[in-house]
Amino acid sequence: MSRVGVKRRLSRIIEPSIRPARLVLAFKTALAAGVAWLVGHLLPGEVDDYSYYAPLGALIVMMPTLMSSLRSTLQTALGLLIGIGLAFAVIFSPLPGYLSVALAVGLGVLLGGLGGLGAGRDYVPIAALFVLVLGGANADDFSLGYLVQMGVGMLVGVVINAAIMPPLWIQESSASVSELRQRIAETLDDVALRVVDGSELHGSLDQMREIDTALREAEATASEAAESRRLNPRARRHPYDIDEDFDDLLALTRLASQLRHIIEDAQARRESLEGASDPASAATESVLRRLADLLRSWDAGRGTRDAVQEVRDAIVRLAALEREHPLSLDGQKEPTLSPDARHMVAIVERRLHRN
Repeated sequence: MSRVGVKRRLSRIIEPSIRPARLVLAFKTALAAGVAWLVGHLLPGEVDDYSYYAPLGALIVMMPTLMSSLRSTLQTALGLLIGIGLAFAVIFSPLPGYLSVALAVGLGVLLGGLGGLGAGRDYVPIAALFVLVLGGANADDFSLGYLVQMGVGMLVGVVINAAIMPPLWIQESSASVSELRQRIAETLDDVALRVVDGSELHGSLDQMREIDTALREAEATASEAAESRRLNPRARRHPYDIDEDFDDLLALTRLASQLRHIIEDAQARRESLEGASDPASAATESVLRRLADLLRSWDAGRGTRDAVQEVRDAIVRLAALEREHPLSLDGQKEPTLSPDARHMVAIVERRLHRN
């Protein structure tokens, strides 16, 4: 892997942990845990004895989006109720302690598979186990304290998440789409260089695998951005059409597929030449570089009409050379690059016309 590839991979690993949204989430989670601890100590009676569960409740519901926090709260509360109920059902059975624990955990795991529990599925067996092992003879008091303190912590977490900059992931989504356009353009430039100087094209295929990974990550980011707008009071002050990002990602996915075909066809064309020079290499380079320019114009939001015309003209010249110098391997005509290039232009044009 090249030095640039290593840096890019390290950046993709480290960068998510230091993004502003992540730093804000860390601050809010720490604040929620501290506030939940204080509030838990203010509760009356023996419930105060279990105040250490309040920070846990705040922690488990502090999610990247407000909607996911609310969903996690409801699902966790339901999981806790099912687990506590399961523990009491086992307590009243005549089974010895070790069998009671085994039965509660086993049934808790099964019940955790119920549809809709989501984040609460893990807390069904945990709650049942805690009531049996930690509650013991005081299962009633423990269950009440555990449930109330977890509930207080979850409530504190949701309130703080909603009150302090409830996250909107629209900038991250837009940035990920822009980065993909730039990366595909860079790969087009890289392929163009390899076509001219005769370098191996396997390195470009490695870049395509990285682009495939980036596409999946960008789709996940766009989905988070869409969810972050739900029930978010900041969404009204920051209008954004997230569907545009999804449409861009669909177009970029198709472009990546066509680019992979171009790389494979370029490799097949080189093999059919058997070391001879390719009379169409300069025209192929021109097409690939004009396609890269088109991607950058699309990303910048200007100059796309001229960029489209330039790449069309370059494709016409390449197609003429491909017809003039047809190649074959094992008696079969080799695929040409100009049709894939035309498809890439058409994909971008359709996307631009929808805007």
